[in-house]
Amino acid sequence: MAATFFAFKMGNVLQDGAAHKLMYGCKGDAGTRFCFICLNLVAEKACLVQGGESLLVCKLHQISSLRMATDADVYSAIDRLVAKKDELTAADYKVWQQACGFGFSQHGLLFGPLVRPVLKPVTSFTHDWTHCILSNGVFATCMFSWLSAIEKHMSIYKALSEHLPLWNHPQHHACKLDQLFSDKKKKNNKESSTFKCSASEALALLPILAYFIQAVLWASRCVQQREQGGLGILNNIATFAFCL
Repeated sequence: MAATFFAFKMGNVLQDGAAHKLMYGCKGDAGTRFCFICLNLVAEKACLVQGGESLLVCKLHQISSLRMATDADVYSAIDRLVAKKDELTAADYKVWQQACGFGFSQHGLLFGPLVRPVLKPVTSFTHDWTHCILSNGVFATCMFSWLSAIEKHMSIYKALSEHLPLWNHPQHHACKLDQLFSDKKKKNNKESSTFKCSASEALALLPILAYFIQAVLWASRCVQQREQGGLGILNNIATFAFCL
C-alpha cells in the first residue's frame, strides 16, 4: 500500500502573554516594547514618550493609532539582534535586548532560518480570548462595579461567602471560591477598584453567580433588576466564547 503524506500550512496560534513570551523569546511585560506586534507602543516606565512626541506612545484608545509590525519586521529585528551580539559589550547588548523586546536564544524558534518560511509570528497570532474577558479584563471591571452596586442594598460579600461553599466542584476543578469574598479580599478589591481572581476562578464563578442572581437576588425586591442583570449577560458572553 502506497504511503499517504499530508502537508499542513500553519494557521493561527492561540496564545496568551506567557505563551507568546515562551514560544518566541520576547520580553513581554518586562520589555520596553512589551508587544512586538506594536511598533510604536512602549512601556510608560521607560520614559521614552515626551511632550509633543508623535512617534512613540504609551497610552492609546484605538487600534488605528497603532503601527503594526509585519512578519518581516520581526525577523529583521531578530537579525539585528544576532548581528549586535558580537559588536556590543555585554552591558550594551543587554540594553539592546531590552529596547527591541527580544532576548537572544541561539536555539529559539525565531532564530532558526529553516522555519522562517513556515513560522509567521505576526500573521499567525491569535490572542487568547480569556485575557480580554476574564483575566484582568472585562469580568474584573464588571464584577467590581456589580458588587459595589449591590452592596448599597445588602452585604453581598458576606452573602456570597456563605452561598458558595454549598456548591461542589469536580475534583480536578476544585477551588475555594468563597475565599474570593473574604474581608481581606474585599479590602484589596476596593483599594485597587477591581475584582481580583484568576481566569479559572472566574470561569467557575460565573455560572454560580448567574444562578445566585436568579434564585436569590431576583427574589429580593430591595435590589434593582438593572443591577442584577449585567453579570448574567457577561456569563452568556463567556460561555459562548468558551464554546467557540
